Amino acid sequence: LEWEARGSLLVASTAEEADQLRRRADMLEAAGVRAQLMDSKQVMQMEPALHLPADGGGLMVATDAQMHAKKATFHLLDTCVALGKEGADAAGVTCGVSHFRTILGTSADELHFEDDGEGGSRCVAGVRTCKGLIQARLGVVVAAGAWSGGWLARALGDAAWEEAVTPRRGHLLELDPPEGMAPLTRGVMEVKYSQHYQEGGSNSIMRSETDVTFTATRSAAGKLLLGSSRESASWNDDEAPEVTRRVLERAAMFLPGLDPDPRAHPSLSVRVGLRPQATRGLPLIGPVQDTRGLWVAAGHEGSGLTLGAATGELIRWHVNGDDGMNEGDMRWVPQSLRTSELHPSPTGL
Repeated sequence: LEWEARGSLLVASTAEEADQLRRRADMLEAAGVRAQLMDSKQVMQMEPALHLPADGGGLMVATDAQMHAKKATFHLLDTCVALGKEGADAAGVTCGVSHFRTILGTSADELHFEDDGEGGSRCVAGVRTCKGLIQARLGVVVAAGAWSGGWLARALGDAAWEEAVTPRRGHLLELDPPEGMAPLTRGVMEVKYSQHYQEGGSNSIMRSETDVTFTATRSAAGKLLLGSSRESASWNDDEAPEVTRRVLERAAMFLPGLDPDPRAHPSLSVRVGLRPQATRGLPLIGPVQDTRGLWVAAGHEGSGLTLGAATGELIRWHVNGDDGMNEGDMRWVPQSLRTSELHPSPTGL
């Protein structure tokens, strides 16, 4: 998984942002997460590659870690196959036929409905694919990332879903560390990056302009990984050279040893992907109103892997009932996803 428990460092470049770090530290401490506040001098002593203004600062969380998202995804799939075997223990060491199947390269074309026999809401009983019908035992969870909204709009005949989850293009740069620059020992990001998850609704994520914030870390192979960009670019997942240049320029403001000119980095490669943004500002997790046996888990934007375990627990609760959920947990569990609640209110709430 390329799991590396190196900790994370959130950095501020102004006095106002440093105040935000103090408030964030209080929030983390209240949640039981130990966080260490530092002034700019302490940050630069800890990470010599960084430069911060005198009124800046940092917030370190030593227990944070990073891993390779793609490798983690396939590891989880392999684990599901092992745990799905008849009579398998928690380690999945016994043999047998697995009840979990990984089906790749097959399009999911539409939902299969059956009469629930109660004259009420329609009931989802499976998914029709290009290779035939896959029957569902309990129902179907739609977790199709940026494609979730459009797919549900077609499957349910409800246009309100079309813009509920939309693509948001992002660029990530990979390059050899510049000669003479001290290696980063932690994942670093500027405080503005975290604000993307605090500003909900139309006041933030629906903005059309390209937003670039500084993030940097070192891969397990020793490469320098730089980000991050966010832009509403429809379904275009091609690299935008102007965005690549802006990411480098932003990073060079914090890493003075980095040349902001892309031509100075012959090893530079750019990864481009589409993040699934929920237009209401919060991920869509829960059952679909008036459609039995259908749940949604989408719109996590750049935090799908981080929030994956909690999302899975919420979906498990919806599918199996309230076993294991206490009253405090229930505050965060939507009873159903109504189409009237898929988009932000005029106030952005």
